Amino acid sequence: MNGRGQWEDLMDLMELERGVCENYNAVLLDVRASLHTRDWPALELALRRLEILTGDLENIEGGRQVLSENLGGNLIEKRVAELPDESRKRFTRLKFELRANLLKIKSRVRGMAAYTESRGGLARELMESLVPSARGRIYNERGQTAPTCGDPLVVSHDL
Repeated sequence: MNGRGQWEDLMDLMELERGVCENYNAVLLDVRASLHTRDWPALELALRRLEILTGDLENIEGGRQVLSENLGGNLIEKRVAELPDESRKRFTRLKFELRANLLKIKSRVRGMAAYTESRGGLARELMESLVPSARGRIYNERGQTAPTCGDPLVVSHDL
């Protein structure tokens, strides 16, 4: 296969990868909505869709890496400059769109991670304030670990 054909194949794979990334972003919105509404069956379906899309991305990226290596590996950016104007513009646009989609994915995943972490922290804090024995280790006056079973006794000196 000639170099021009490999460049076209590479850009076709990049377009395919961009489409999968766009679908991934759409499913991430479904995951976020399911988390906020606590719709666990919908969340499970969305997570399965993400798993399938992840496999698709891995396959496409593998093929793209092989073609990139064939076209110059680390020197591919220099080789892009040698392409005809239209091909160079297409390659540059696709590269930009892929990066933008990956940034969206990263941002959405981080946002959901922060949301779930804050919700988990809130639940822990509530449990610790409502059930002091759930705080983890409790120590007695000698500094030894005290058993956490049973209801704790809270003494108020104000009474």
